[in-house]
Amino acid sequence: MRKLFNAKGLSRIVVVAIVFAIALIVLVAIKVVNMRTENALEDMDRQVEIAAEHKAKLAYTQNDMLEKMVYDATNKTFVDPMEAVSTVEPYGSSKEHQGKYLLIVFGDEENITLEWVNP
Repeated sequence: MRKLFNAKGLSRIVVVAIVFAIALIVLVAIKVVNMRTENALEDMDRQVEIAAEHKAKLAYTQNDMLEKMVYDATNKTFVDPMEAVSTVEPYGSSKEHQGKYLLIVFGDEENITLEWVNP
């Protein structure tokens, strides 16, 4: 009976439980931080998409001969897709778009399509 209520044994169990609880809290905190970081990166990509689409609509109204262009987010300009491979630095931030840039396809009647592509 005395071994069952030994103070040393009970304190070890408490220490193990506390360590387990702290480890669990740290794992949950890391997961939450990663999710928030990824959401912020996705928001950055959405902002680039919005800016590119607005600029594309403006460019299309000025020159309706455009077909396919790559949006250079650094210089805020459009570049020929063949030229973009060597001149445009990929700017996708989220996991899904990392290492990619936006290809803008101009369709009929100011119809614009955005697509994340690899260089």
